[in-house]
Amino acid sequence: QQPEESTIEGCLQTGSKEGTFVLVNDEKTTYQVQDAEGVEVAPHVNHRVELTGTVEKTESGLIIKTKALKMVSTSCSRYRVSAPFGVAGSILCRSCSESR
Repeated sequence: QQPEESTIEGCLQTGSKEGTFVLVNDEKTTYQVQDAEGVEVAPHVNHRVELTGTVEKTESGLIIKTKALKMVSTSCSRYRVSAPFGVAGSILCRSCSESR
């Protein structure tokens, strides 16, 4: 039976060993990133990304075998457009209040 594919959003960071990467989601769960051929992970360090792939539990933790990467934001900030406008609006759109 094939493992089910998952999409996990979080902050992509460098791992403890050179050339390794980890994804930390909002619940602070850490996934070791195993990149697939054709998926460029390194340029997205310290970006908020969505990784799609299969997740395996091992003795050393969780591993995501990445099949696709989508950049969500160039920063690891948790603020999203879906936040209440009063919160996100003041951060994402400083000039919006002038036009109201």
